Amino acid sequence: MFRQRKRVLAAWIGLALGTSLVFTAGTGKAATVTIKSGADIKNYMVYKDDVYYVKGTNNVLNVRLGDMGSYYFFTLAACPESGGSGHTVNVYSGGGKYIDIMAGTISNNKVVMTDGTVYNVYGGLQKGSSTVSNNSVTISGGTVNGQIYGGYSGYGGTGGAINNTVTISGGTISNMSIYGGNGQGLANNNTVTVTGGNFSGNSGILWGGYCSYSSGTATNSEATGNVIKVSGFSGTMTQVIGGTATTNKDTALASKNQVILGSGTYKGSVEGGSTSGSSGTASIADSNSVQINGGTHQERIYGGYATLSSEGTATASNNVVEVNAGELGGFQIYGGYASGGTNAARGNQVIINGGTMNSTASIITGGFANNGTAENNKVVLNGGTVAGSIYAGDAEYSGTERNNSIDIYAKSALDLSKATLYGTKWRYSDVSSINSTLNVYTKDITVKDVKYFSNLNYYLPTNVRNGDTIITVNSTMSTDLGSGKVSVYVPGGTSLGYGDKVNLLTNPRRIWWDGNVGEATLTEGVSIDYPIGIQLENGDTSLVATIGGTFDSDLDGAGGNENTTVQLKEQTKSLVETAAAGMAALNSSADFVTSKGLAAAQVAAGTSAGFNPFFAAGGSNMRYKTGSHVDSDGFGLALGLAKEIKGARHTLLTGPFAEYGGSTYNSYLDDGTHAKGNTHFFGGGWFLQNELKNGFFYDGSLRFGRLTSDYHGEGAMAANYDSRSNYYGLHVGAGNRWQVGKKDCVSLYGKYFYTHQAGDDVTLSTGEKYNFKAINSSRTRLGIRYTHKTSTDTEIYGGLAWDYEFSAKGRASYRGLSTPATSMKGSSGMAELGVKFVPSEKDPLTMDISLQGWTGKQRGLAANATLLWKF
Repeated sequence: MFRQRKRVLAAWIGLALGTSLVFTAGTGKAATVTIKSGADIKNYMVYKDDVYYVKGTNNVLNVRLGDMGSYYFFTLAACPESGGSGHTVNVYSGGGKYIDIMAGTISNNKVVMTDGTVYNVYGGLQKGSSTVSNNSVTISGGTVNGQIYGGYSGYGGTGGAINNTVTISGGTISNMSIYGGNGQGLANNNTVTVTGGNFSGNSGILWGGYCSYSSGTATNSEATGNVIKVSGFSGTMTQVIGGTATTNKDTALASKNQVILGSGTYKGSVEGGSTSGSSGTASIADSNSVQINGGTHQERIYGGYATLSSEGTATASNNVVEVNAGELGGFQIYGGYASGGTNAARGNQVIINGGTMNSTASIITGGFANNGTAENNKVVLNGGTVAGSIYAGDAEYSGTERNNSIDIYAKSALDLSKATLYGTKWRYSDVSSINSTLNVYTKDITVKDVKYFSNLNYYLPTNVRNGDTIITVNSTMSTDLGSGKVSVYVPGGTSLGYGDKVNLLTNPRRIWWDGNVGEATLTEGVSIDYPIGIQLENGDTSLVATIGGTFDSDLDGAGGNENTTVQLKEQTKSLVETAAAGMAALNSSADFVTSKGLAAAQVAAGTSAGFNPFFAAGGSNMRYKTGSHVDSDGFGLALGLAKEIKGARHTLLTGPFAEYGGSTYNSYLDDGTHAKGNTHFFGGGWFLQNELKNGFFYDGSLRFGRLTSDYHGEGAMAANYDSRSNYYGLHVGAGNRWQVGKKDCVSLYGKYFYTHQAGDDVTLSTGEKYNFKAINSSRTRLGIRYTHKTSTDTEIYGGLAWDYEFSAKGRASYRGLSTPATSMKGSSGMAELGVKFVPSEKDPLTMDISLQGWTGKQRGLAANATLLWKF
């Protein structure tokens, strides 16, 4: 028997080497052959070294063998060696226990099995430097007793395996290993999908992609982007690995491989991506993932697994294990695992959303480094039942643990009553543990114990009440918190008040804590820092936070329990900068409508009787000083209808208009606090201007509309909100024009502007409900302009103006406490330069283009343009 199997292997080696065959028929033509018996094999196929080839190219081989018995050791192939692509093998009834099936040698070959019995199945197989790609094996029935390969480039060659697939929906898979792709040098983007079938016997390993070091020219080994999806099957499946890479020369890389498992029994380990290397190599498992959606698991689960036999570097980074359901009896889950040489586990995660892990011997570790470096790893606990020990990061006996964390959210039912949470398990060893953190975002959690965290951060939920308990320890031993720093945060709108107590952690057996009483502060959303006392109470069985300072706890703004020592944080001024940016946009539009808008209306009205349309557009880049400052890139549009009414001693201009505009802004406080957002407004109104024969003129306008704004804060003000408010305004102005010679004119003018921006109640993304007060802007402007005609249809002008804002103060309040105010009060200077092309009968186009420069309270540049075509 052994000799016969060696002969089969020799036959495959001969095939892979490209043995030359001579065909008597069908060469160069597609052939469809159905095999029903041994006689059909002889009639329709060419035999060479235990391999039977269908005559011709682009073949379809239909296999309907009778029971050939255990004495038949040969391979049926749809490809002659002169054409190893585009072949199909359909396997139906019959077959033999030791018959292999192969579709092709290079690419785009298919094996479709609905019945029958075979040994090995290959979508594509070859030796050499060619890549085996886009081959597929689909099994919905029958029995496979050996291996299944979507694509296989083996026997010492250097070719890779890319984009090959294996799909199993039925049949019996016995004593097998399944490979989406098996290559030398690389195995990328291969897929194995299992939706059914019976896995029996001593089944082997399920690989999405498998790549090993080649004895040829390849020195690196890479398995990237392979996927395994299992939704259900019967029987037992053993080891499941998304992508494996091994090397003994340079680098083994397994990256971005995925394993997604559903119902079924898994008795072997599950690995998203795994790598191994020998002395002096690099072993890297990066960004691989495992998702458990069900099933019974009896072994370890790894997101990424990187090992070395001796010297070199092993790194497991950014790998993820996510458990949503299932029975996990395998005792150990690792987001990332690194061992051998100089090793590190960085940025790995284990996320538990559901499932059951009942054994008290169980271990969950975000990132494990065997006497190496474990840093920035995380375990997130959202739901399910978890027992045993939970470590964010583990550096074994003598490594370094840094910035690892455990986060408890409890988004669904979460049972940790048999689980111990560790900042480090090596407090009294040579391990250097730095900045380990427990983050708690819920209450009423019971655990077996909490040990050795550098930081304990409590983010209290919105439903927390006086006297609530966050974590209860049910251990028979006391709890050792070491000297962990305790911080407490609450969302905006909390119901907690002065003197209220929250039991952060309780243990009837006693708590040991070396932290300093009263060091912590309680931060409410992004708004208030309260003094908070943290100390051991009740005979050192409770770690209690007591809120100090007072505020309007009933949120009615009427007072009660006020204490001036409690104030909104200085950074809350950033929230009001959005209102300042909105007012700046509205004021800019008022300036634009009453200058360029009126100028365009004046030209339009003279074209004909009745109302005539006009349009003006402008843009600006400005900085507004508000006590801090706001940088704004804005735009404005004005359009309307203008009618001119001529009298004996005056000319009246009037009509309706619409305005639209907005800005993109960035606000900055003096301490560097940064926020950004957008404002938009849309409104309309009515204007008039009356000019007397002696050059004196006066004008006015009314406007109203709707302003929308948004805010996106950063750093200490990491909150968002949207705001909507109405606005209205007016302006009045007067001036005089003097003709200075035939081509020159001087104008003096004064204007007054009033704009009211209504307040709004907004809720921050952090929960606080703020009341934004109305903003009232009251401004005056005095200016002079000089105009010179260069020709009958062109004039240039320049001017200076002084602008003074009397108010425009922005304020908001929360819990009856006011934010620091913004103010645009102060002087600004403006210089303008423009050119105007006046229409004639031959040239009906009017253009007015100008540039304004501002300094003082508002600084920057504004460009404006009006266009008018006379018909």
